[in-house]
Amino acid sequence: MTGGAPVAGLVLDLDGTLADTPRAITAIMLKILADRGAPADEAEVRPLVGRPLEQNFARLLGQAPDGPDVASALAAYRELFRAYLEATGPAELACAGVVEGLHAARSAGLRLGIATSKPRRAADRVLALMGVAELFDAVAGDDSVRHGKPDPEMALLVAGGLGLPPARCAVVGDGVADMEMARAAGMRPVGVSYGVATPAELRAAGAEVVVDSFAAVLALVTGSAADRPTYDRES
Repeated sequence: MTGGAPVAGLVLDLDGTLADTPRAITAIMLKILADRGAPADEAEVRPLVGRPLEQNFARLLGQAPDGPDVASALAAYRELFRAYLEATGPAELACAGVVEGLHAARSAGLRLGIATSKPRRAADRVLALMGVAELFDAVAGDDSVRHGKPDPEMALLVAGGLGLPPARCAVVGDGVADMEMARAAGMRPVGVSYGVATPAELRAAGAEVVVDSFAAVLALVTGSAADRPTYDRES
């Protein structure tokens, strides 16, 4: 990446950035909503992937976050998502090129952290199933902070765990909230187009650059020109 201090650490989103889970998350949420007499369509639910589940269910069910249907929806979600993880192998769970890319990032000297709207325990489980948990120096979930995405608190917590100032970190994510969090934290916002948000949505949220693969993320932050995939710069 050009301009500013060299990137030394990546603050990575999980769902839709590292883990190929948005489709399953959307399907599970749709089933839970239908079971509770609040049917929704995919176009309404999918953009919410990556934001705290409690807030999502409260909004879609028309209740307060501590409402009874929200609590039962969360319990059902955890059970169904756990079953999904148990039935999904590591190769299917990771987005294309992610496992290799994470190892290459560590080999290149980059420090890696996770900032996810999942609870910390759930994030640790997904990373373990992907076989990459040991590559991360810091992991923060929505229950690790008082204010979740797009507030900068989570990104700053992870940067502290990496031992890096915000200016030496890039936030990599597929969601609007990821880009907004990066900007608020004073970090470089890098969007990936293979997840939930569109390139236009990511750029509108402040993405400095939008790439089409995880390999492109690594090439971008390390300055490698070899086999660099195409990416869209912010206009």
